[in-house]
Amino acid sequence: MTNNIYLPPNLAAVNYCAGKVNSVPFDPGCLNAPVGTMLFLGFDPKMQLPSLGGTDAAGFTDEDGGLFYWEITLKFLYRFNGFYSTDGPGHTRPAGFPGPAGNAALNGVPCGHNFIYRTYGQNCSSPYLNLPFWDLVTAQQSPITTADVVQSGPNAGQVLAPSIYQYADLNSLFTITGRGSA
Repeated sequence: MTNNIYLPPNLAAVNYCAGKVNSVPFDPGCLNAPVGTMLFLGFDPKMQLPSLGGTDAAGFTDEDGGLFYWEITLKFLYRFNGFYSTDGPGHTRPAGFPGPAGNAALNGVPCGHNFIYRTYGQNCSSPYLNLPFWDLVTAQQSPITTADVVQSGPNAGQVLAPSIYQYADLNSLFTITGRGSA
């Protein structure tokens, strides 16, 4: 943390959260976006100077003059395509076939930014349809297991395997920790 008055007061949180998805429900009192569905894109901070002057400003001045405030616009991208599920018609397939049979370890995980919509080739030589489905994009070589998914608590649904976007508590962006933290 620094006392630089020219840096936004939540800069440390902005730097930590940039390019990450929410690890806990975002805005739980209103939007309540599930884990992994809110991507923090960045912010637009503007230092504003009020038009106070003379004796009216005397009560607000301190060592830095106190004659400014921050207007901070935070930018997010919301993507929620339901919850992953291997249940439902057409999702029962024999072992060894890729597709909508999916991975039961991911059941209940919100399909957000770390998922892509996949359609396998429609020219299928087997008697099973290659139906479209949501697929987790991960660098993990072995299949995702229930040990790779947080099962309970505020982080329920967070996938611990390396994914496209890392996780962070984006609610921390709204906590002012001091003047201009770097």
